[in-house]
Amino acid sequence: MSVLRHDSIKVIAESIGLPNLSNELAGAMAPDVEYRMREIIQAAKKFMVHSRRSRLCADDINAALRLRNVEPLYGYSVTSSSDPSFTRVPNAPDLFCSGEREVSLDDVVNAPLPAAPPDVSFALHWLLIEGIQPAIPQNPSRISHSQSQSHPPPASNAATAQPPAARGPSFFETSTPAPATAATHTEDGVPVEVKPLVKHVLSHELQLYFETITRGVCSSDPELRQSALHSLQHDPGLHQLVPYFSRFVSEKVTHNLRNLDMLFAAVRTAAALIKSAHVGIEPYLHQLMPAILTCVVGKRLCASPSEDHWALRRTAADLVAYVCRRFGHAYHELQPRVTKTLLHALLDPSRPLTTHFGAIVGLCALGHYVVRLLLIPNVTAYYRILEPHLSPPTASIPHPPTNDHNGHMNSGFSSNSSSSGGGGGAVAMVVDGMPGGGGTGTGAAVSSRRAQQNYLDAQRVYEALLHACGQYIYALRGALDQVAGGSGLPPPAAVHALSTDRALQLQLPPDFAEIYSQIYAVFGENLRMYTPATAEPLRTVAL
Repeated sequence: MSVLRHDSIKVIAESIGLPNLSNELAGAMAPDVEYRMREIIQAAKKFMVHSRRSRLCADDINAALRLRNVEPLYGYSVTSSSDPSFTRVPNAPDLFCSGEREVSLDDVVNAPLPAAPPDVSFALHWLLIEGIQPAIPQNPSRISHSQSQSHPPPASNAATAQPPAARGPSFFETSTPAPATAATHTEDGVPVEVKPLVKHVLSHELQLYFETITRGVCSSDPELRQSALHSLQHDPGLHQLVPYFSRFVSEKVTHNLRNLDMLFAAVRTAAALIKSAHVGIEPYLHQLMPAILTCVVGKRLCASPSEDHWALRRTAADLVAYVCRRFGHAYHELQPRVTKTLLHALLDPSRPLTTHFGAIVGLCALGHYVVRLLLIPNVTAYYRILEPHLSPPTASIPHPPTNDHNGHMNSGFSSNSSSSGGGGGAVAMVVDGMPGGGGTGTGAAVSSRRAQQNYLDAQRVYEALLHACGQYIYALRGALDQVAGGSGLPPPAAVHALSTDRALQLQLPPDFAEIYSQIYAVFGENLRMYTPATAEPLRTVAL
């Protein structure tokens, strides 16, 4: 005999859409319903006991229902403001329903509005100050030194738990050691908690890879060096090592300004990082660009003047131009700041000629429009700075043939060329080394060698300046061939006559006649060295 009456079963059936349930069927279902209810109540009682409570609540019933994949009851919980109340159903003395309080619409309309939600706000605080984390409530608290001593690390991590001094110096260790105590005291006696720098944790494999690559790029073995650079440029998964390689490049340039091999290694490493398609190098350009520009306009980048530091300057200049072309659209101030640095280095008479050479090749590498806007308007002013250095200090200086930076064999400019400018008869061959042997010698011999080296440096600068201006002139070789009748180098008067030829005016800049006359006045017939066959096409790269 079930404790549930068949009337209750019929009411429940009607609530779920089963009307006209017979008394016999309701009486047969009552024992099963009672059995299911007892199961749920027993399971809810277990939740109550495990919660260490003595009163069964609605949450226990819901937990028991979820245990049997049954949808829980909604509207009743332990967080309700008042206990649920039940009232008798009219005309049914044995049925009850949940009581609902009647709410007047006037009370709802006249009720005060709730408080508006607060606006979204944010607060700022210092996470680190000069590498030290201040002890403020916003920062995570640090475990005291006494607590860390009371819980020593396990024996398996004894090697890694040693201080940096015990393990020896490492590139991956921070330069700020951990404090001996958790707190220090100021002059006023106020305790201040000092926290060490957070170390960047690298796996042992990445550390071995970093050390292998740095040894490879600095190696004298060409195959090993090329393999290391190829791995650095094409291997993925090097994101964590990018700050360490950037620091490596910066330190190599800073500490090896007289070591040409190390400077070449630093520039090659920077080029591999910048040209890699697998790492994001943009956040570290501010650390790489000063090092690369130092290799372009540095005063002295080798131990002996006979070393080919000119090739290093040209390589670094090409890398600077690549950075400007690749990242200039995202960082609009990148190329203007680079050109400003190069132009100031060029027009400063106190800078050495090696710096002037780097500034010229750097501006030339940025494209013809940079040459047109920045270099050509200042070529006459700079030639006044360079002209005193073009006078040979002695009657005879050996001029062996050398390869210029375009790969062409030069046997020397003609010293008897008929030029209308001042630079035609002062140009001699550029040699890679300084004539004369080593040794201390007398003061006059040392002074003579310095004068000869200065003269040879001036020839290098003159050649670079001529190369930059000549390439811009011959980039317009189609129109020049029409003016010169195929000779490739028309006189200034013929160029000025272009004002009557509208078809040629469309092929040349509006002020090309003035530009050509200015360059021709400085270099004269030496412009013929750069024939139309060797000139590069005009690149459309705006400043």
